[in-house]
Amino acid sequence: WCCTVLDPINAMLATLGVLACSPVVFGASQLYPDLAGGVAIFALASWLWRTGRPAHAGSWCAYWLFAGLLCWLHVKYYAPTAVLAVLGAGELWRQRVRFTPAMYATFAMLFLAGPVLFATFSWTYFENLLGGRGSGELDFDVARAIELVLGQHLDQVQGMFVSQPLLLSGLVALGWMIRRRHPLTLPWLLLYASVVVPNALQQMPYGGHVAPAGRFGWSAMWLWIILVGIVVHELPGWRSAYGVRLVLLAGFAYQATLAVSWMPVPQRLFSGLFPLDVWQPSLFPVSIMLSLPKLGPHGHIGYGPNVVWTCGALALIVAGWLHGWRWRYLPALATAVAALFLLPVDDPLRRATTSPLRRYEAEHMSGRCTAYSQGHASNGLVCQQYQDHSFAVSGPFVSLEPGSYEVVAAVRSGGPARGILEVVSTRGRNQVARHDFRMPGSTASFLKLSFHLDRSLRDVEFRVRGIRGFEIDYIDLRRAGSP
Repeated sequence: WCCTVLDPINAMLATLGVLACSPVVFGASQLYPDLAGGVAIFALASWLWRTGRPAHAGSWCAYWLFAGLLCWLHVKYYAPTAVLAVLGAGELWRQRVRFTPAMYATFAMLFLAGPVLFATFSWTYFENLLGGRGSGELDFDVARAIELVLGQHLDQVQGMFVSQPLLLSGLVALGWMIRRRHPLTLPWLLLYASVVVPNALQQMPYGGHVAPAGRFGWSAMWLWIILVGIVVHELPGWRSAYGVRLVLLAGFAYQATLAVSWMPVPQRLFSGLFPLDVWQPSLFPVSIMLSLPKLGPHGHIGYGPNVVWTCGALALIVAGWLHGWRWRYLPALATAVAALFLLPVDDPLRRATTSPLRRYEAEHMSGRCTAYSQGHASNGLVCQQYQDHSFAVSGPFVSLEPGSYEVVAAVRSGGPARGILEVVSTRGRNQVARHDFRMPGSTASFLKLSFHLDRSLRDVEFRVRGIRGFEIDYIDLRRAGSP
């Protein structure tokens, strides 16, 4: 695909630049269908939208056969299979070359072979047309689905644009195609939606607790290459060899920096199976991590970085839509300027501790908990632990000066419970204080833990671990002797 829009050298470099990222290098070692499914969908779509003479019957037979077999990788690929069928039928209609009725019937049989055989297999062994997965595993909460779609793109752990920033150029390309009413804009959007939406509707966000980080973006990331290829092909100004190599060089440097974090400890790329001294599988230092988006079960859509980075992505689409206008990058520049003020001020973790009392809302911290509305909560939200034997909340990585402090956690349990409240630093390797608590029954309580520091300490966390269903409202940090 790259060779159709770039010279061979730059096409090779562009291919290496896109492939040299953790989703591809690490994902290729994982037995998940997402990466293979994305490659297959990309291959079928790029073949369908190629430029040149109409394809012969043999190529069309291969297209229909492989499009129909997608559902065997995972039941969620029923959606892109259906879209590829519609797009393929439309392309056949547009072609000047006509086939015999027998050949059209052959196309139909080759396509239907995959879904029919899969449905037969699923019904025989599971009495369910969806195989081992049922419709009960879907969640049709629209607000939640929108947040997870954004997370597949922008989340600091799950987002494809964070793991491979070269794909951001696709947003500019998308804006340009929308403005020019390019004939492939709507087909591409339909195919892309068929890949990302089923992932966003699954009850287990991002594939569950032990899935590789970013797994649900592995299928969709390839389709952005098509947009960039189309625009580079139709806009000669995008073909600058020096520009392509400069961007790729920056991309290689970025991936090399991330590789230093995940290659020695690949578990960092899992959502649940990572070392106990790691807050979450983020590849970024704390100073950067808290300013990056956090979308999904551990975040809140109104979190400052979520708003800033979403506006930044929209600004890139606007820049493409305004292609040719002198001030086309003004929205992106305005977002960058706003970020300088919003990110430090609207940081709910409040990393600096200068006042006698500092409150950290549980829904703004990380851990194994889900935020939901609760009328009695301090700001209307509480975090409910959804996994046993794990910390419901952790963070917020504050820096503390020498002195005496008290931590107070507002919690609630639906029944008898026991757990741990602890203060740690250096990602859990240094335990400052610990309190093992018991709660006799269904009640609200304030867990208290006092500790003293003889020296300054950075990246201090307050961790709470209970049982599944355990609720945490907030954590207060007080200096000893303060009211």
